[in-house]
Amino acid sequence: MDVSLFWQKCFEPRGIALETVVRIMRILSDILEVDLRRIRARDDFSKELSFFWDLDSLADLKIVHALAEEFKIPISDGEAEAMKTVRDIVFCVHGKITQPGNAS
Repeated sequence: MDVSLFWQKCFEPRGIALETVVRIMRILSDILEVDLRRIRARDDFSKELSFFWDLDSLADLKIVHALAEEFKIPISDGEAEAMKTVRDIVFCVHGKITQPGNAS
């Protein structure tokens, strides 16, 4: 699934910008070193996708750091722990960048 179709299906109806999803998917793809076209918004990194952490035990920390840097947002440990799916990640980032006073 290309990112724009993924966005249209899962995130456009929620008012989330295509650019936000593209940037997040690029970060995930770069850090996990995989093609994410087959990933669904609700695939769980702690279950179906747990093999990623077997490949790189620090990947979750790298992802959180990269998201914080890319979008210039703080991500607390609790928020990071709650991000188990691509959907969770997109919603968390979107919520932070759309808060008044935040710019990405």
